[in-house]
Amino acid sequence: MIETEDDIVHPPNSPVARILLQLKESGEPILLSINGKAEVTIKDDASLEKLLDLLEFVDCVEAIREGMAFFDNGGKGISLEEAKAEIRRKHGVSL
Repeated sequence: MIETEDDIVHPPNSPVARILLQLKESGEPILLSINGKAEVTIKDDASLEKLLDLLEFVDCVEAIREGMAFFDNGGKGISLEEAKAEIRRKHGVSL
């Protein structure tokens, strides 16, 4: 569910309003706890997008490392033409 700021910060001195103001001012994530145990982390959208981009990059690097290890350990690949033929056969795609 997406709520607008106007929907959730009334009255202006509410706990939610203070948390959002702190998030905007600091740009740092806010950790909410229940009974002393971390339960929720609140991040602004820009830093969340940056984190997700970094995670995607790390996933790509890991995939490249796995591919390199496969070939380093004697794995055999196929030629580009063989790959195209396989794609055409499996998916009916013309390359």
